[in-house]
Amino acid sequence: RQSYRVQTMMMKRTRKGFHQQKVSSLPWTHRFLGSCGSGSGSGVCTVWLTAVLLLSLFPLAQTQSSTRRNSAVKHKHNHHNEHDNDKTFIPTFEINLDLPPEDRWTHVIQHFQEPLLKIRDWVVAKHFSGAAGQRLIQMATLVVEHVFPRDPDIRRELSGVARALNHTSTGLILLLNLYYDLQAACTSIVATTPANGAVWHGRNLDFDIPNLQAITLNVNFTKDNGELLYQGTTYAAYIGVPTGMKPGVFSISQDARTPGDSPWDNLAEWIFKGGRAYSLLYREILERAETYEKALQMMQETPLISPSYFIIAGAKAGQGAVVSRARDSTVDVWRLDNVTNNTSNPRWFLVQTNDDHWQPPDDDRRDAANHNMELYCGGSANVTARCMKEVMNQRPTLNQLTTYTTVMSAGANHFESQKQNVQQRPPPREKELNGALPWRIVEQQYHYGRSKE
Repeated sequence: RQSYRVQTMMMKRTRKGFHQQKVSSLPWTHRFLGSCGSGSGSGVCTVWLTAVLLLSLFPLAQTQSSTRRNSAVKHKHNHHNEHDNDKTFIPTFEINLDLPPEDRWTHVIQHFQEPLLKIRDWVVAKHFSGAAGQRLIQMATLVVEHVFPRDPDIRRELSGVARALNHTSTGLILLLNLYYDLQAACTSIVATTPANGAVWHGRNLDFDIPNLQAITLNVNFTKDNGELLYQGTTYAAYIGVPTGMKPGVFSISQDARTPGDSPWDNLAEWIFKGGRAYSLLYREILERAETYEKALQMMQETPLISPSYFIIAGAKAGQGAVVSRARDSTVDVWRLDNVTNNTSNPRWFLVQTNDDHWQPPDDDRRDAANHNMELYCGGSANVTARCMKEVMNQRPTLNQLTTYTTVMSAGANHFESQKQNVQQRPPPREKELNGALPWRIVEQQYHYGRSKE
């Protein structure tokens, strides 16, 4: 029986959350919005906002067929009675890209209506309450109505979600999507084996919104009479793909890279400089990229709204990489070695959390995952779905904020996800974290690593 004991470290940076900033201390973009509500300058503000909206584009490629069916929305998702008592089970829904965009997510929203409304109200109360928050929602609504016509499918999908969710404003739905992009933390691992060249991809998604497990789902994006294009794990009302796989080609995940910027900074970057939300970029990559190399290129070249780590695993030996991104440039590309080439001391796995891999980590998830990859997989020759699941389920890789775990392999056509912390209490309040980022909570000690059975 082997044990590995790690003392977690206090995070040096304090969290810059929405709720910590008073209106008087908000960035100039938000203070400007506060002055646009009345007065003789309202005409100038209208012109200014119009110019802003023209810069705020999500140019998701138009890959859907121009022929739209008029058929009713298909309520295709699995009803497996054997899973009724399995609280970790994640249901799967079909998103039919042949349907009109506003109808694609209706059955999903209807299914998750009750927990979705509770989560929506929690996020609004915590981050978008007050006059400042309401102005932001109003501006986001203008963006959806006046900018997205150049990208009509995304606008229509957002509008359809808003309509299905008790006619929530489209601006709030957009902000909820952006909020997911700006606040999530994660651990991702890619590993390759020389036996058959398979590449495996593990992913834990950590988030500090209570009860996200209740709206977690798997999605199969289909077209042309049900042909599967790509699949993923996501949250209801979130039209992007945080974790996805194109069978036989590649799998992708994203980890937040947070060099101290607040969500307001990231949102301003999107509005004023035309950066992309990673989850919508991921949908474009999954729809357009026909090769691992093309997907890796798109990850490196697309402007973003926030710094990110892009993790990708291909379907062939050695196809695995972590792309460390700034908003406008690629900082680093860290690659797997091709272990089938008898490389001396090959790099057969990569672990990415929320720190630059060439710098010392701010918490112990990276060291723990590195240790457990050796412990449970026992070298590159033994990488399997089973050992990857073992690693992803060890603390602190698995922690109190983990909402789901995914293990996938595009080459093996393997994709499975499970909910985590299904009986957890709501995340601790900020004051209980002593100012630390929520996924870097100070614990007494973690014990992880156990005998392999």
